[in-house]
Amino acid sequence: MRTTFSLIFLALSAIATGTDYYVKNGGNDLNQGTSDALAWATIDKVNSMFAYLNPGDRILFKRGDSFYGTIKINRSGTSEYPITLGAYGTGEKPVITGFTILTSWTNEGNGVFSASLTSEGLTNMVIINEKQYAMGRWPDKTYNIYESASSNTSITDTELGSEINWEGAEVVIRKNDWSLDRCKIVSHSGTTLYYNSLGTTQNAIANHGYFIQNSIKSLNNFGEWYHDVIKERIYIYFGASDPGNTKVEVATLNNLLYNAGKKYIALENLHFRGSASNMLDFVNYGNDYITIRNSQLSFAGLDGIKIFGNNVIISNNYITSCNQTAIQSAGENHSINLNIIENIGLLEGQAYCGNLTNGIGINHNQCLIQNNTIRNIGYSGIKVSSSAQTIIIQNNFIVDVLLILNDGGGIYVGTEGLSRKIDGNIIFNVHGNILGTPHMGKPIARGIYLDVNSSNAMVTNNTVANCNEAGYMIHRARDNKIENNIAFNNGYGMYFQNNSGSNIRNNSLKNNLFIAKSSTQL
Repeated sequence: MRTTFSLIFLALSAIATGTDYYVKNGGNDLNQGTSDALAWATIDKVNSMFAYLNPGDRILFKRGDSFYGTIKINRSGTSEYPITLGAYGTGEKPVITGFTILTSWTNEGNGVFSASLTSEGLTNMVIINEKQYAMGRWPDKTYNIYESASSNTSITDTELGSEINWEGAEVVIRKNDWSLDRCKIVSHSGTTLYYNSLGTTQNAIANHGYFIQNSIKSLNNFGEWYHDVIKERIYIYFGASDPGNTKVEVATLNNLLYNAGKKYIALENLHFRGSASNMLDFVNYGNDYITIRNSQLSFAGLDGIKIFGNNVIISNNYITSCNQTAIQSAGENHSINLNIIENIGLLEGQAYCGNLTNGIGINHNQCLIQNNTIRNIGYSGIKVSSSAQTIIIQNNFIVDVLLILNDGGGIYVGTEGLSRKIDGNIIFNVHGNILGTPHMGKPIARGIYLDVNSSNAMVTNNTVANCNEAGYMIHRARDNKIENNIAFNNGYGMYFQNNSGSNIRNNSLKNNLFIAKSSTQL
């Protein structure tokens, strides 16, 4: 009897504490995986075993090793015993990658070389010798201007001509100040391009800019590329350079981690590198009690982390080189803190929606965004774009934002809410970019921007400097307080726009210090 109870106790104890499984280069998927000597070898093996894991189990990848594949979460942990994906051993974080290295090239002439490429779809991430390159574009570096547009279906440029038929390529349209949308050209007739939008539903506004990409006809600068998904080939312009002397990596997997509703999952001490779409993709809602900490994410084709769920912690990560948002989150009770986020959305046309090229995008309630460093961002540093309630944005350092688009902010709030506190943030160098717009003069760039219908925000103890338009701005918003802040060397220290009407009321300023550096500033 005592022996039976002892065995039962040991079995229950093992379930409670969990089992560690090991994965390393040179392992064997036929092994049990329960030690370094018996380690598995591949992510495919991890995925095949995931449904059999118990709460408290850990899957540990060996430091210094690299693994190709998409981790597919297929089991939930519990509140006391989450399922953990982490690292073991010493050295650099283990790498989970979606990159394929190209080694065999065909000379197509005129400086263009091609290679076979098998992928899950159109790639959106190519790096050469550790530097990211965009698709080839026409015209190079600048925009053509379209004189008219028909809603969200076509643009007409009287100087376009039909010498080159661009059907099947993509047109990237500067629809307004804050939108740079990627669209598929369904037909080209004379001076008109007809398209299906891959980005927003916004209508194009005449006299803005566009360029064309994703065509072999647009390759003429080193590193520019075109991916023919049907032929399963990628074409890259090397000019007179020898592609054999370069390291070319192309993302061939859409995601590096995929979770559709499993709960109590922890990711820690991992390096995710190279995806064609969202790198860590937590789809739909129900991805509750997720923790992502002490990890690195680099070279995401779209979002670094896209998560729908409640009770999420994203802490102490380094996120760089994403084509869209570094962290895009929706749900309740999120804590996003101590992350370093940089180089987000800096290649025009690689994001599907340009106004999603933010450091952190918020679309939920009860959120704390604290002690993050956010720098070199295509659009806004932190963007609150829904009726999110009870948000605290505190003690973040935000520098060099609005590098690609216009009409945004270091911190941007776009809708009404019950309680927003923007406290103790430091924001420097909000630029704004008017290339491809009809504007002349200074860009539209704000440090802290409360846009239409924003409400119940307490903006306090912030320092904002070097903004091309305004340090602080209220645009048709109500019931907000701006107190005990500093503004230095901005076009306007404080700017109210369209501040009249029944929905504009009860905004107060108290004890702020607005400092103009030159006599032209207000």
